[in-house]
Amino acid sequence: MASPVITVDGLGKQFHLGLMPQAYGTLRETVMGLVSRSSAARQGGRPTVWALRDVSFSVEQGEVVGVIGPNGAGKSTLLKILTRVMTPTVGSARMRGRVGSLLEVGTGFHPELTGRENVYLSGAILGMSTAEVRAKLDQIVDFAGVKDFLDTPVKRYSSGMAVRLGFAVAAHLEPEILLVDEVLAVGDAEFQRKCLGRMAEVSQSGRTILFVSHNMASISQLCNRCILLEKGQVSYDGDPASAISRYSRIGIVEAGDLAIEEVAGLPAQISRIRVQNPSGEADTVFDWDQGFSISVEVTARQRIDATIGLRLSNEQGILVCKAYAADSIERLTTIEAGKTAILTASFSGGVLNRGLYNCTAMLLQSNQDLIHRAKCPAFSIEPLSGEYNYLGRRKPDPSVIRPQCRWSETQTETQPTGEVLGDLVR
Repeated sequence: MASPVITVDGLGKQFHLGLMPQAYGTLRETVMGLVSRSSAARQGGRPTVWALRDVSFSVEQGEVVGVIGPNGAGKSTLLKILTRVMTPTVGSARMRGRVGSLLEVGTGFHPELTGRENVYLSGAILGMSTAEVRAKLDQIVDFAGVKDFLDTPVKRYSSGMAVRLGFAVAAHLEPEILLVDEVLAVGDAEFQRKCLGRMAEVSQSGRTILFVSHNMASISQLCNRCILLEKGQVSYDGDPASAISRYSRIGIVEAGDLAIEEVAGLPAQISRIRVQNPSGEADTVFDWDQGFSISVEVTARQRIDATIGLRLSNEQGILVCKAYAADSIERLTTIEAGKTAILTASFSGGVLNRGLYNCTAMLLQSNQDLIHRAKCPAFSIEPLSGEYNYLGRRKPDPSVIRPQCRWSETQTETQPTGEVLGDLVR
């Protein structure tokens, strides 16, 4: 059995708050650092924080592994340790094979050099020979879409152009392992699709990808495995759908009734949001065919004509729908100063697929200017009354919605082909 291409064992990284971490430094910097830490120890010590703690996992050749987690979970720190940008405090991280990495926009680029010169420089940093870079140059430039600016200094590039060229270099130099941080968000939608397509090609050729992203749709589409980091530790390692579901539930409000803190200076604001079942009780878990409603309470400090909009998305971050009260009521809602209005949106059962949903409520004026925005309590759709798939399949349906269509059935007798031919002959 082949050895893993990435092995992380008991990895930990501790930072001293107020001190700059240095992997390498001069003798003077090292001595001064020791003096500073000694002085801090006599004064009770500086506060420390563990960005990573006891992280262990291995990645086999050809795996596409997503790494997700909230901000500050240690995702970027992990990749910096893997690429030797940063040294761990404890534990080890080993990789077999040539590594291509894209951790930041224009990693390794020199602003005074042209795009062409930076392609050669970045290739050399990644361990490629001049001949190898020259052979791939046209593909890299075409992919990045910077042909007209190839001999222009990179300092004149937009951030989107720089990240396109940086990703093109890392992806086309055929590394055995490709490490990608959340940099694709800088590019436009078309370039993101090209990047995902390129990473899919890289994975199909037997290479390994470690992909850090907050885009759950990309993780679900590209990865066959996902690692969830929370507070510097691995909280889940396995199926991407399960990892995304766990990630979506981090920090959510468990109650279906949420009071919103007062915001000073607004003419009106959303003061309470309530997710409720058909009986009017606050709830966060609904049967697939049950139906539910979202009530938004608006308190006015001065007379206002406004409406409520809801933005519903699933746990992959995909927008499911938008709903505006004015579209149904066919007018704006007038709220007098000191008064409160409650607008309720009712959703039919048998439409949304199973899973976790997030919703944002928006208080809008007639010109659709945003007055106030508030996050609704997250809720989930589950088959509480039993599995609703009569085909015997247990694999979750990946679609965004699962409408309850009205089907009808009719049957007719089919005349045998031989008899029809006989009638035609006679």
